[in-house]
Amino acid sequence: MNIFDVTVSSFNGYKSTSTSQCTSLYDWLTSCDYKSEVDEIRSIKDKEVRRKLKSKLPAITPAGVFSNRRKGAKPITYSGFMCIDIDEHDNEHIRNFSALKEQLKNLLNVAYCGLSVSGRGFFLLIPIAYPEKYELHYDAFVENLSKLGINVDKSCRNISRLRGYSYDSKGYFNFNADTYYDLKFPSKPQLYSHYESDTTDDVDVLIMKICSHGIDITSNYKDWFAIGCAFASEFGEEGRIRFHYISSQSSKYNENKCNKQYDNCIKWVVDKRTSIGIFFNYCKLYGVTKGMNNPD
Repeated sequence: MNIFDVTVSSFNGYKSTSTSQCTSLYDWLTSCDYKSEVDEIRSIKDKEVRRKLKSKLPAITPAGVFSNRRKGAKPITYSGFMCIDIDEHDNEHIRNFSALKEQLKNLLNVAYCGLSVSGRGFFLLIPIAYPEKYELHYDAFVENLSKLGINVDKSCRNISRLRGYSYDSKGYFNFNADTYYDLKFPSKPQLYSHYESDTTDDVDVLIMKICSHGIDITSNYKDWFAIGCAFASEFGEEGRIRFHYISSQSSKYNENKCNKQYDNCIKWVVDKRTSIGIFFNYCKLYGVTKGMNNPD
C-alpha cells in the first residue's frame, strides 16, 4: 500500500459528525496549516485546556473514506492502514519516552511514526493485509507491542475513530513498510465436541487459514447454510463466532444477517443432525489445508 495514493475523510473537528471533504493522507501528515495551534497546545500544562483546544482542530479517519454518518459505520473505501496510539501516561515505566520513537522506527510494519498533538505520545500507521479485519489486526499488533513492553491506547481499536491534526517536523516515513498479516482471534472457548479434541483444533486452524488468506467458502446460500448447520450441530451456540469468521470473508457479509442465519441453523439441527465433516469437505474443495503459509 503506497501512502501517496491513499484518500481519507476529513472532519472539521472531533465533535463533527458530517464529512467536510476527502483528503490525501500524505498531504494531511505533512501539512503545516495548523502548526501554530499545535505549538500552543504543546506549551500548555493544563490537560483539560489542552483537550478543549485539541477538539477544535480538524481530524481525519485514517482507516478510509466514510459517509456522513461516520460513528459506528464501516468505510466506504478502506485506506489499508491501521492507526496505533502510544501515550506517555500509559508507559510511565519507560524512562526515556522520547527515545521510544527510534525503537518504533525500527519496526518493519511502521509506515509512519509521528508526535501526537500534545507532543506527549506517538501515533503509528501500519499497512494491513485485510482492512475489513481491522480489529483483529489491531489486537494482534497490540499484543506484539506488549511483548516489547509498549502499552497502546485501546480506544483506537474502533475503525471509525478520528485522528486529530498534529505536526511533526521529523515525522518518520517508510514507503516500503511491510504489510502486517497477523490476526488475533478471541480465545477458544471450552468446547464439548462429538469428535476428539484434535478434530476441534483442526477446525480452528482451518478457520484461521481461511481468514488469513481471505478465502470465501460461502459462495452461495446453500453452501453458507450447510456450513452453518455443520457448526451448529458440532458446537451449538459456541459455533456462532466460528460461523462469523467464515462468513466475514464474503463481500456480502452482514453481522445481523449472519446471526439470523446461524439462529436458523441451530433450529434446523434440532431435528436433523449433520456432520462437521461438511466443513472439512468445503475446505478441501477450496484448497484450504493446515499446512498453508501466510501470503507473502
